[in-house]
Amino acid sequence: MKTRVDATTKTGRIRVGEVDYLNMPAEPYDGYPVVLLHGAGSTARDAFASASFYAHATLPGILYHHNIPSISGWMGGDTMGNDLGMTCVESARTVLDAFPGVDASRVHLVGVSMGNELAMRYASLNPTKVASIMSVMPLSDINAVYQANRAGFRATIAAAWGVTYPAALPAQSDLVNTHAPVLVANGTPVRLLYSSADTTVLPAEVTTLAAALGIAAEVVDAVNNHDELTMQSAMNIAENPTHPGGPFWGHYVHYLDQHNP
Repeated sequence: MKTRVDATTKTGRIRVGEVDYLNMPAEPYDGYPVVLLHGAGSTARDAFASASFYAHATLPGILYHHNIPSISGWMGGDTMGNDLGMTCVESARTVLDAFPGVDASRVHLVGVSMGNELAMRYASLNPTKVASIMSVMPLSDINAVYQANRAGFRATIAAAWGVTYPAALPAQSDLVNTHAPVLVANGTPVRLLYSSADTTVLPAEVTTLAAALGIAAEVVDAVNNHDELTMQSAMNIAENPTHPGGPFWGHYVHYLDQHNP
């Protein structure tokens, strides 16, 4: 029997050491597990928690149907990538490692929106613990979001990073200048997927981050304006390369296999 734990309410959300979403297949999996890092806000948290997203066309559904161990929790946007978020990723690895046959010595990270801040920072500081990064609508310049108060996140970002506006955020929050060079030096595999219609994470910021990583960012669509739930539809392309939208996401399971032991 497969083990699956999910939270479908918007109360009692996850904290360090607790689980929001857990997929633990009965069948052995010869690869590293996946840690899902959601974005900020209750809708973002639901992107990986709602039971309705176990349809095959979503990322949790793809992982579930392919028997790939995976976990999500209060580990992404709500921490704004700060040190508490780093602790949460470690907690996720501890939970995964407790299951027989699961090798969580390294993990694949999926960072959605603000979850990308945490994914890249964690990978930069823990290169031996991360097998790959897949970033969706990736937060690329947290200081720009903070200074412009995009999506009303200025106060939350300031509190998370311990600054008072208009002071700049610390260098440890800077993906382009602080962490991207380290990811490149370590050879950490990264893919960036974004919408050209996004007004929260500007396309120009995504392409700047991509350039710092030495990769090309991939346009998923030209309609979605930073909605994590509707962006899940793009993940259908992973299992259906003839989708009218084209194979923008690629085959995620194949991507994992490329970076497994």
